[in-house]
Amino acid sequence: MEDASVYEKLKATDDLPSPKGVAMEVLRAIEEVDTSVSDLAGLVEKDPAISARLLRAVNAPVSGVARQITSVRDAASLLGMDAVQGITLAFTLLSDNREGQCERFDYELFWSESLARACAMRHVAVKTATISPDEAFTYGLLAMFGRLGLACAFPQKYDIVLNTVDAGVPLGEAEEAEFGITVVQLTARMLYDWGMKRYLDAISRSTSDDVHRLDAMLRLSCSLARIMIEPSLDLLRTLAENAERLELGPDVVGEMFIEISDDWRELGRDLSVHTRQVASLHEIFQEVQQSS
Repeated sequence: MEDASVYEKLKATDDLPSPKGVAMEVLRAIEEVDTSVSDLAGLVEKDPAISARLLRAVNAPVSGVARQITSVRDAASLLGMDAVQGITLAFTLLSDNREGQCERFDYELFWSESLARACAMRHVAVKTATISPDEAFTYGLLAMFGRLGLACAFPQKYDIVLNTVDAGVPLGEAEEAEFGITVVQLTARMLYDWGMKRYLDAISRSTSDDVHRLDAMLRLSCSLARIMIEPSLDLLRTLAENAERLELGPDVVGEMFIEISDDWRELGRDLSVHTRQVASLHEIFQEVQQSS
């Protein structure tokens, strides 16, 4: 069965998560060629909660803004359209999907890891200059969103999948075997339905080298995120391999890891998502080796 028809069945459940209200208006507006940052600010101003999140982001120490910003329009202008999109999506999708009917699916862990991966992608993008840091943040945040989609659309079936994983089957293989579609395919179709066509088209139009680089960035970011949550010797080895693909040395990755974990905790506080204090990569490596 082709993944297109599988997706239509998933979509027909009406339970796939998606942005709503102002967040959807923001996505649609960004797709319009003539939309300005001021236009986006006007949309965001209609939602006090998103407005507050935007102001917190622009006034955070990491933003580098010297003065206190109190206007949503000033905040949007300083942050830029890509950042407004990422902040709006993170806040709205998380707020609407903190829990669900799939008993074995850990919604809190899903969001904690998604935020960690998004922060990692943003910092990796700064080092590699493949895509803009704010685009990278959105890419990292949504990369595995199809996994949440499966848990929401078919909670009982997804419980069975998670039981299969406990028996030793890799999660990706178990998902595709049960649903006939990969998480990557499902994520792409969901984003296309949300109206993020230019975002997806920009990625698909990348040169072969860029595509390989984006894949390497995502793999590295996934490794960094997993290590922050549940480190292991295998993950550390995978991290080293993924960093090497991007020609990032151990010192660079180590410094970046500290910055990512700081951003992750700050974002987690803003969005009420569980994070934790993370040691340096060197300290993690020593702890994991001793416990092996």
